[in-house]
Amino acid sequence: MLGHETAERRMRQIGASDVRLQSLVTKLPPLGLAGRVAGRPLPWLWYLDLDWHPTRWQIVESLRGRHTLKKLLSTFDANVVHVSTHTAALLCVRLMRQRPFMISVDVPIWPWHEMGIWRPVRSYSRASLWLSEQLERRAFGNAALVLAYSEWAAHLVQQECPSARVRIWHPGVDANRFSPASQRPAGGGHIPYRLLFVGARFAAKGGEDLLEAVGHRLGRDIELDIVTPDPVASRPGLRVHHLEPGAPQLVDLYRSADLLCLPTRGDSFGWVVLEAMSCGVPVIASRMGAIPELLRPGTAEAAGIVVDARDPAALAQALDELLADPERRRSLGAAGRRAVLARHSSEVQMKRFLELVGEVLESAS
Repeated sequence: MLGHETAERRMRQIGASDVRLQSLVTKLPPLGLAGRVAGRPLPWLWYLDLDWHPTRWQIVESLRGRHTLKKLLSTFDANVVHVSTHTAALLCVRLMRQRPFMISVDVPIWPWHEMGIWRPVRSYSRASLWLSEQLERRAFGNAALVLAYSEWAAHLVQQECPSARVRIWHPGVDANRFSPASQRPAGGGHIPYRLLFVGARFAAKGGEDLLEAVGHRLGRDIELDIVTPDPVASRPGLRVHHLEPGAPQLVDLYRSADLLCLPTRGDSFGWVVLEAMSCGVPVIASRMGAIPELLRPGTAEAAGIVVDARDPAALAQALDELLADPERRRSLGAAGRRAVLARHSSEVQMKRFLELVGEVLESAS
C-alpha cells in the first residue's frame, strides 16, 4: 500500500519484475469529509502547536490504511504486506500479528516535526506528540521489517525503537529514464549558466533563499528553471514550469542544467537529488536529512556540495565556486551517475526488495 508517487511507480515495476511474485498494489482511498474535518489545523492553537493536528492527521491516515488493508486482505491472502509510508500502518498492529508487515519510513514523526517547516516548534512540542510516538514505536516493534530509506532514517528508527528489525532500502530511481544527455541541449540564449530548482513547496524547499542567493546574477549570467506548483513572481532570467513528477519535460530540464540547487529548509530523503545525480548533474543542497548521505561531500565519491539551510550567503558562495569550475562540475556529475548505478537505481533496489521479502518469509516459516 502506497502514498508517495515516486515509490508507487517503483513498486509497480517491482510487482511486474519477477514471475514468482504475485502482487497487489493499492493506494489509500480519497479522503472523506469526516477525515478532512478531523485532520484540519485549528487557528491560533495551530500556531501554538497545541491543536494536536499532526496526531489527528496521523490517526486519520492510519484508520484509512487499516480499513483498506482489512478489506483487501479478506480476498487477497498475502504472505507479506508492505506499507509505504509508515504513517498508514500506525494502527495496524493487530494485522501485523496475523501476517508479516514490511513498513517503509523516510523519517520518523518527531525528527520531521522538529524541522519546523510546517509550524513553529515549541519547547513542549514533543510532549504534544506523545501519542503519535507511542503508536509509531508499537508499529516499528511489531513490523517484520522496517525499511528505512537511508542510514540517517535507520539510525532514528533504532533510537525510537531499539527492538525494531531495520534494513536500509528505498524504491530507487529509474536510471534508464533519468539518464545523462548524450549531448547537452542548447541553452536558451547567450546566458552561460543554467540552474534548476525542483520543489512542490517552493518556500519550504528553499526557493526564496535561492532567489536571494542568485541575486543580481539572475538574467545576466544565470538562468533559473523552477519546477513547482506554487506561484512565483516573474523576473528576467527566470522560467517557472508546472510539471508532474517524472514528466518527460522534467527529464529534459535535468539534462539541460549545469546544477541542481535544493537549499531546502526541511527534507528527509531528497528524491530530486537522486534524479539529478542519475542525470549526471552536480548538486548543491542543504545539509538536511539524508541529503549528505546521498551526495557524500568531501569524499572521493562526492556528487555535490552541502550548505546550511536558510543561509543564502553560503549558498551564493558555493554557487560562485562551482560555476567557475567546469571540471569539478563534470567530476561531481559523473560521480553522482556512478553512485546511482551502483546503489540507488530501481533495478538494484528491486533485487534488494525481493531479497528482503525472502528474508521475511524465511523468518515466518
